[in-house]
Amino acid sequence: MNAPDPSDKTFGAAVCLVGSPNAGKSTLLNRILDKKVSVVSDKPQTTRTRILGILTRKPHQLIFIDTPGIGKPIRDHGTRLNRIAEEAGFEADIVLFLLDAKKGIGDNDRNILKRLKKLDKPVVAVINKMDLTSNEKVMPVAMMLHEEWGIADIFPISAKLGFNVESLIVKLCELAPENPFLYGEHEKTTQTNEQIVSEYVREQIFINSDKELPYSVLIRMERFEETPEAIIAEATLLVEHTRHRRILIGEKGAFIANLRRNAVRRLKQYFSRPVKLALWVKVQHPSRGSNFS
Repeated sequence: MNAPDPSDKTFGAAVCLVGSPNAGKSTLLNRILDKKVSVVSDKPQTTRTRILGILTRKPHQLIFIDTPGIGKPIRDHGTRLNRIAEEAGFEADIVLFLLDAKKGIGDNDRNILKRLKKLDKPVVAVINKMDLTSNEKVMPVAMMLHEEWGIADIFPISAKLGFNVESLIVKLCELAPENPFLYGEHEKTTQTNEQIVSEYVREQIFINSDKELPYSVLIRMERFEETPEAIIAEATLLVEHTRHRRILIGEKGAFIANLRRNAVRRLKQYFSRPVKLALWVKVQHPSRGSNFS
């Protein structure tokens, strides 16, 4: 019987992205995959669910879990998002801890680092948004991560510009244990195309509205069809209050029209085909069956 060919070995790891809100986890995931699979906005806790992104570079496959930012809860759903992020850390083989280069290590980051110490897993630290600061200013942060928290692998990067992201990917591949591939070579995410549409619509709500409104909207997909010629989708935006409905519709329907237009433009880029999207806004109170958590 012939010995196994060493070249047939494959290596795989689940990589959990954790950090304070707005550290840039979703931006980094989209950059690594060269495909937008996670919502990005300047508001905290934009990511509501664990987005699985998949990068395959034979013989390595990295499965990324993009979690909600761990921090002070916004409305009631914030507590649930923190729990999702913590649970993902237990499931991962490698933890990717992100810091905002301009903000440094704050109290919330220290709390996260304390939790990571208990996981007994490889931790790679990423100091993100280097395009907004200098190496001199982040050197003390890197030293503290190494000396106080025992983190050996520290990468200053700019997820927005792609600076040093490739070096980070190489290190993650080196840390991946021998494992079979769980997904096909060309898969980028476990999200369905219907979920992608919903996420892109939600992103526009976050980008274009203020205060708590984005956190009060639930998107219910009513129709989704995929043909070689076009994507056809219809969705209802469920809100808790009549005033929220008025804001989302806007004067003479201007707000919802702009939201739909921007979502369609981005979805067209994602699917590489025309997108026909219809949106409605409806008031539906939680007591009538909606889940706004």
